[in-house]
Amino acid sequence: SMGCTGCHRPSWTTGNDEYWKDYIVRNQGPLPRYAHQKIWPYTDMVQHRLCMENDIRSGWCRTTPLWGRGLSYQETGAHDRLHDCRARNVVEAIMWHGYSKNSDAYRASQKFYNLSKEDRDAVVSFVNAI
Repeated sequence: SMGCTGCHRPSWTTGNDEYWKDYIVRNQGPLPRYAHQKIWPYTDMVQHRLCMENDIRSGWCRTTPLWGRGLSYQETGAHDRLHDCRARNVVEAIMWHGYSKNSDAYRASQKFYNLSKEDRDAVVSFVNAI
């Protein structure tokens, strides 16, 4: 309801899973195929304007998939978030989305900001569970 899924699209269904096989791959046997599978990456894989301070990409950023991000601390010992790891946790990452009023995610970040603490904690728990 905040608008996050406009960019962090929850699910996709994979296509036919056709791939080109070079001579090395052909000689190693068939690769597994995952045609027409429903996956939950939480991304649209599109570049959107975030317009963050010190952004070397001139304000544009590809929507980072959120799946597996909840395992970050367990696997790496770091809570770093965003495409350039500038956010130290989920709350900072969401708030960086609204650094500029020109950001495509400004309204969503403001909606998060105006949630009750209980609802913000629920959003953070959800993101960490993906």
